Parts: sequence; C-alpha cells; structure tokens
Amino acid sequence: MKTILTTADNISRWLCSDETEINLKENETEIGPANSLECRILDLNSSNAIVVEDVTTPPDDWSGAKYSYVNSVWTLHIMPTPPDES
Repeated sequence: MKTILTTADNISRWLCSDETEINLKENETEIGPANSLECRILDLNSSNAIVVEDVTTPPDDWSGAKYSYVNSVWTLHIMPTPPDES
C-alpha cells in the first residue's frame, strides 16, 4: 500500500495499491500509467506532497485527510471545529 502525504502536515490524502504508479510532477500528481491515467490530482505536486510506500494497514475508517502518517503510525487528524455563529 502507498499513501500520498502533504509535506506540511503528513496528512494522508490518497491511498493506492503497491502496483499503482504515482508520478509527482511540478504542477500535478498523476495516478496510473502514463498511457492510461486513472486520474490527475491538481492540488498535490512535487513541491507539496510525498509518496510513502509499504505503509502499514490503514485504519478501517480511513478517508482522505482524516489521518496523518508518521514513522509507520496512523494518527487521527482532528479538524478544528468552526465557531458556532448562532
């Protein structure tokens, strides 16, 4: 398993199988082989993201931006709650 992390906070944004090709480029990230891309990620690129391979099994409730991944440990990422404006 591979994960794409944002470098600023180590938040796991994407999970991919070991076999999936991931290409961090200057302006985007490409998922899949160059001749048959599965998707392009426009907000992640070589200056703000890294690919970590051989990650440990992610939590069952994993979803993008819910967990950080540091030193082979998944940690729940608590998003700040916006103030109640009522």
